Amino acid sequence: MKKLLLIISFLIMFHVSKAQQWLYSNPNLYYNTGNVGIGTSTPSKALTINSSTTSDILFQVGGYNIAGLSTSSTDSYFYGATGKNLNITATLADVKFQTGNPSATSMIVKNNGFVGIGTTTPTEALDVNGNPAFGTITERISLGGSSLGFNRRVATGAIYDNTKFGYQFQHTGANGSTPDYLAWAVFNTTGNLVNATALTVTGSGQVGVNSSYIPSGFQFAVNGSIITTAVTVKLRTNWPDYVFKKSYKLPLLSELKDYIDKNHHLPDVPTAEEVSTQGQDLGRINSVLLKKVEELTLYLIEKDRQMEEQKKINRSLQKQIDHVVKKLKK
Repeated sequence: MKKLLLIISFLIMFHVSKAQQWLYSNPNLYYNTGNVGIGTSTPSKALTINSSTTSDILFQVGGYNIAGLSTSSTDSYFYGATGKNLNITATLADVKFQTGNPSATSMIVKNNGFVGIGTTTPTEALDVNGNPAFGTITERISLGGSSLGFNRRVATGAIYDNTKFGYQFQHTGANGSTPDYLAWAVFNTTGNLVNATALTVTGSGQVGVNSSYIPSGFQFAVNGSIITTAVTVKLRTNWPDYVFKKSYKLPLLSELKDYIDKNHHLPDVPTAEEVSTQGQDLGRINSVLLKKVEELTLYLIEKDRQMEEQKKINRSLQKQIDHVVKKLKK
């Protein structure tokens, strides 16, 4: 009977002790409604740590520091052991880095290894939605909309400053009927756009200077005057040396006169209207002009031959006249 009473008393004491909250306040360790508090008697989470200066959590194994957490009123840190790798693992899941208020994902590492900065859906190994700058170099990459650009890097975030002109080299995506192209834009020292198309290159290799419009059929277009020390034009057609071949049929001057009277320009030479609307093909026009010079040379040679023949005839006639005059005087 005494043994039974002793067992019942022990069970009652155990039940009472379990019904009460654990309160061990030396040194400031509290247990309340399933939560543990360090430095606070009202923990709101499974583990709540409160400190008037900094809060540190240190994990040790065998007396060696393996990891830790440190927080203050301005900063929070998570650090690993000195000389040891720090691994963040999310098996079959993503690792997200969130900032701001309210917090939002500013960087993400997807479970396929793709890293996104400014985007939560990276499609490449590194996918950046924004304008990155690298180290101390004076240039930066500009990303946005349907374009990719390179421009001057200025501390204010602009692409110019008050001592240097700004520039931007970017790839402009196709928009409606406008094709995509590479463009070099120039800004003055106050940030005003000087020329949006100082240099353009299309996807088919066409190049434009001071213009993004390059007419079909042309590879190079300049909106403005050109000065150069030399220009070489290589034709794919025959150079008009064939004019001097015996087989070439030189038009008669009478035929040439009839053509000019009817058309008001030389054969093979473009009309004034064609030049004003379509411009000049320098290689072709030089070839045509040379052909006309060579034809003119042949005309002159023929005229010179005819004149020499006429001179011979004239000399012969003069001799005959002189002979007749001499006889008449007798």
